[in-house]
Amino acid sequence: GAPLRAVLVGRDPAELGRQLELAARDIPGAHAAGGEWATPAGSFFTARPIGPEGKVALVYPGAFNSYPGLGQDLFRAFPGLLEHFEAQAEEPARQLRSALLYPRTYVTPGRRELMELESALGDDVPFMLATGTSFAILYTHLVRRVLGVTAHGGFGYSLGESSMLFATGGWSAEGRRDDLISDTPIFRDRLVGARRTVRELWRDIPADAPDKDLWASHVLLTDERTARAAIERYDRVYLTHVNTPGELVIAGDPTECRALIEELGCPAARSPVSVVMHCPVVDAELDGLAGLNDYPTGSLDGLELFSAYDYQELPGLDRERIARRIAHTLRSPIDFPRLVRTAYDRGYRYFIEVGPGATCSRWVRDTLGEQPHVAACVDRRGVPATKSIAQLAARLVGHGLPVDLTALLGAPQEAAAAVPARRTARFR
Repeated sequence: GAPLRAVLVGRDPAELGRQLELAARDIPGAHAAGGEWATPAGSFFTARPIGPEGKVALVYPGAFNSYPGLGQDLFRAFPGLLEHFEAQAEEPARQLRSALLYPRTYVTPGRRELMELESALGDDVPFMLATGTSFAILYTHLVRRVLGVTAHGGFGYSLGESSMLFATGGWSAEGRRDDLISDTPIFRDRLVGARRTVRELWRDIPADAPDKDLWASHVLLTDERTARAAIERYDRVYLTHVNTPGELVIAGDPTECRALIEELGCPAARSPVSVVMHCPVVDAELDGLAGLNDYPTGSLDGLELFSAYDYQELPGLDRERIARRIAHTLRSPIDFPRLVRTAYDRGYRYFIEVGPGATCSRWVRDTLGEQPHVAACVDRRGVPATKSIAQLAARLVGHGLPVDLTALLGAPQEAAAAVPARRTARFR
C-alpha cells in the first residue's frame, strides 16, 4: 500500500510541538484500528491512504453560497492570487463585488445587521453569480498553481458548471461579462422578484399576489423514489435537486409544497434561495439563459469535465453547443449523486471543493459513504484561509497526494526550529 504519513499543522513552533505530542499519543491507536486521526488544528493521519494513483476532481458549488466576508484574508495569505486576479480583470474590485462583500461601516455591524445583509445578498443573483465565479477562479488557481495539485477533471452543481468553465479555461476569462447578468430581466423579475415567468404560466394567480407567495423551495430529508411518487399527485411542485441519497430539494407553489411535506412526514426546511430553476417553468427563458452562457471558449488542457446535461464528459468546446447544454441543465433536475458516481466510476478518488462554503464536499461524503475517497474543501465559513487551506493540504498529503507546501511554510529557520530534527524526519 501507499506509505503512511502523519502531517502536522501548527501556527508556530510551540503549536507544532503540541501537535507532535498528540500524534505520538494517538496515532498508534488510529493505526491499529485502521482509521484516521485529525486534530482541530488540521493535523492528519490515515491508516488507509488512497495514494497518488487516484484521480483528482475539482468540484464547483452552486451560485448561492457566497456570504459577507468571504475570503477576506485570502489575498494577505497568498499575495500571488491578487496579482493573478488583477491580471484577468479590468476592474477587479467591481468584479469581486468587494463593496458588498466587505461593506465599509463606521461601526462594527452587529449580528442582526450581518444577518440582514446576508439575506439581502442572497436575493441578489448577479452578486451571487459574480462572487461565486470569482472565487472559483481564485480557488482553482490556488489548488493547481500554488499547491501544485494535479487535477484531472471536475464537475459543477447547478450554476457551478458555468463557474467551472471560467475557472478551468474552458471559457476565456477575458470574455467574462458580469454586466449581462446584471442587466437581464431573467434575474431581475422573470425568475426572481416578481417572477413574471411563473405569473404568465399560472394564469390564475391574482395580479396583486405578493412575490413571496408565488414560489418556495424546501430541503427535504427523504429519498428520491419516495418524493417522486408523491410529487406525481401535485401539479405545481417539482423535484429540482437531488443532493445526496437522502436529501433533496422541491420547489413550486408554496401551498402545494407544504401539503406534500405534510404528506411525506419527513424533516424539511424552507430554503432561503427561491430562484425559479431546474424545472419546466424555466422553458420560457431557455433562449435567454443560453445567451447568458455564450462566451468565447479557450482550452481545457486535458481536463475531463462532467456535465449534468447527460452526466457524461463535456464533448468539446463548441461555443453554441455549450450555451444550449447549460441552459438545458437549468430547466432540468440536478442529480448530484449521479455526477459523483460518474466521476468515481472513472477513477476519481479526490474531490476538492473550489468555491464558497463546504456543501458539495459534505454531499460527496454522504453519497460515497465508506467507499475509499477524500472529500475536502478550500473554504470553510468562519475559518481563516490559512487554516482551512493548511487542513486541506494536510489531508491530501496524508493520503499520499503530491502537494507543494512552500506557500504554507514559514521562513526556513523557523521551520527548522519548529520541532526536534529527529522527530521532524519521522513524521514528515
